[in-house]
Amino acid sequence: MAPKEVFQSAERGVVDGISMGVATYSSWKLWNVMPYMVNADLFYGNIIYMMNKNKFERLSGSQQTAVLEAAKKAETWLKPRYEDWVDTRVVVSGILRLTGSKNTRAADLPLLAFPAL
Repeated sequence: MAPKEVFQSAERGVVDGISMGVATYSSWKLWNVMPYMVNADLFYGNIIYMMNKNKFERLSGSQQTAVLEAAKKAETWLKPRYEDWVDTRVVVSGILRLTGSKNTRAADLPLLAFPAL
């Protein structure tokens, strides 16, 4: 499905759910048509490292290993920082919108109960 069609498709019941990052969910205001979120424990980052396959294959084995190890280290470093950003900025602002709360501290927000799927 084209990204531009997600909101309308959810609104009309064409799709039951989507897999995307919380930042996109929030910026597209999907809470209006998809009010429930499931933490699927998938990693989502807005930074992508790419390399031309032919160039990568021309590297020596040790260079390829170094590139792949650096990518793993970058993901390990980035993941908790990105998740913290989501928790403190995006989720809190979404809860504020859903509940109409004026609290700005996460500790002061009401707990939301969602039905079991």
